[in-house]
Amino acid sequence: MNDKLKKIEDAIKHLIVIDILLPKNFQKTIIEKMGANKTSVSQALKGNERYLTDNFIERFCEAFPEIEHIFNENTTYSIIQQGQGNINNGHNIHGKENRIEQTNVELLELIKKKDEQIAEKDKQIETLLEILKNK
Repeated sequence: MNDKLKKIEDAIKHLIVIDILLPKNFQKTIIEKMGANKTSVSQALKGNERYLTDNFIERFCEAFPEIEHIFNENTTYSIIQQGQGNINNGHNIHGKENRIEQTNVELLELIKKKDEQIAEKDKQIETLLEILKNK
């Protein structure tokens, strides 16, 4: 299995775990979010190198920013997945500094977005409860 296909599979598993894709119809959702045709997505997900291009991966990451860390070689995830070292001393076995700070910033931004979404949903719930009380 080539590296691109492995990363695509890891990305899909991650999107399923975080409830962005459903196991039964993930390919349909990918097609819709990427604005791609069915054949292209199907062939790319099967590992066909003619379809599984850098451009496809770039569009996939744009459609699902939650998985960009899987394809960004500067993240701790990629360093560990590639077996390039560990995060114990902040450097991989090649002496290059791991970019843990970048990943933490990305996670904090994601948490902030989720907090904002929750706050918005709380406001909607309060509004609906108020409407129900007044009826």
